Amino acid sequence: MHPRYPEEEGFVRVGAHRIFYRSLGRAVHGTVLVVHGGPSDHRYLACLADLVPHGYRLVWFDQWGCGRSERPSSFDGFTVERAAEEVRDVADALHLRSPHLFGHSWGGALSLEAASRFPRRFRSLIVCGAFASDASFQRAMRLHVRSLPASLRSPIERGERTGRYEDPAYRRAIRRRRREHSLGMRVLPFDIAVTEPSINRPLLRAIYGERPGLFSPATGALSAWDVRPRLGAIDVPCLVMAGEQEAGRYTALELHRRLPGSRLRLVPGCAHLPFLQSRDRFMQTLLEFLETPAVRAGRPRRSRTQRP
Repeated sequence: MHPRYPEEEGFVRVGAHRIFYRSLGRAVHGTVLVVHGGPSDHRYLACLADLVPHGYRLVWFDQWGCGRSERPSSFDGFTVERAAEEVRDVADALHLRSPHLFGHSWGGALSLEAASRFPRRFRSLIVCGAFASDASFQRAMRLHVRSLPASLRSPIERGERTGRYEDPAYRRAIRRRRREHSLGMRVLPFDIAVTEPSINRPLLRAIYGERPGLFSPATGALSAWDVRPRLGAIDVPCLVMAGEQEAGRYTALELHRRLPGSRLRLVPGCAHLPFLQSRDRFMQTLLEFLETPAVRAGRPRRSRTQRP
């Protein structure tokens, strides 16, 4: 344990489940509760510890069924709403008072749901590469593919149109799109390389269902989920982030429009992992947001008389 930055890890009981958590730093200026995507585990977001020397306590946890947390035999009945309750329950179990909430990708969707259902529970909301519904996700993916070079766009659109998802040209284009325009890096950082194999496939199917193509709608829990009508209930300062080269920039623009007073930051030259691709710029953006007076004080982003 570092004497200046205390560190701990362990398990908390959330309902009937044991959830693994890790904590680093002192909450001089507040605590940031981190919600990972995937569903993999928290390790690929370890870089957020860059905030610790600036007076923030970072708390990561592995969602139910992920990483070192308890893994059930079945995910029957899984819902986004219950997963969002887990976010609140972890904060309660760890006695976190008004933490900042950070969510990436799928974790961003959970964070939006949690913040809309428990609007007074968090001091601020930061989402990166997030989406508010499966319809938003699919629209963003279509717009993203249209922006790709013809050598990628043509085989992908042809495969999606014909349903020939096993066509070799389609599969090559999908792999190249992911490498160049989703991960955006030729050499995967260690944090990603060790986390990706941990993706829980049964949970992935429970969330998304079977997606044979990029444009295929979700058939899992996401098919019935849409937080867009409830985004107005989120009455804390919000920062919406995404890499400007990924599909998430389109969902980020939509979130920014639906969260009046939110801040929007599209990170230049980055795809789905801007915290690794442009780490210094990303962390500077987080610090600037966290250190604004309204965020430090946890003030609402608009007065009650302005509520829709």
